[in-house]
Amino acid sequence: MKQAIDILHDHVEATCGLFMDSLRGWEQLSKMLESLVDSQVKKGMTREQALMSPLIHGVDHPTPENVRHVSTLGARLDACAPDGFNVRALSSLGVVSIFAHWEDKTRGEIAKALGIELHAVRSPCFPTSAICGIAFYMRVAGWIPPSPSKSYSGSRKAM
Repeated sequence: MKQAIDILHDHVEATCGLFMDSLRGWEQLSKMLESLVDSQVKKGMTREQALMSPLIHGVDHPTPENVRHVSTLGARLDACAPDGFNVRALSSLGVVSIFAHWEDKTRGEIAKALGIELHAVRSPCFPTSAICGIAFYMRVAGWIPPSPSKSYSGSRKAM
């Protein structure tokens, strides 16, 4: 049982490391994108025009055949901001990953070690139903509203 808990702990730590590495990467990307905006402004564009400059992601030098994503400098800067889409999305994915690890591995190992049924293994940190649990964590992370609302459009700010 200790091994199962240790493995869950390692997964949580690795997930936190992924998140922190990503934050640092987005900070660096933001600096690079800001320098591109500044260079466009120095060439005579307004900042607003520069922020609307296309940013094309692809393999090597993007061509129409290998384009993976098209955006703008402004949209990528918004996504990389401390409260931007990237942080919210990766936070949610991290929480779901930790919950899935608990559900898929840790609970079963604990039940096996204690000689009890899987449904008897509960934790105050994790709801007992996988579907309800994932919905709970997505709600906590801000990805779904707490209750149905006619005003909810299904999209988040900056998406």
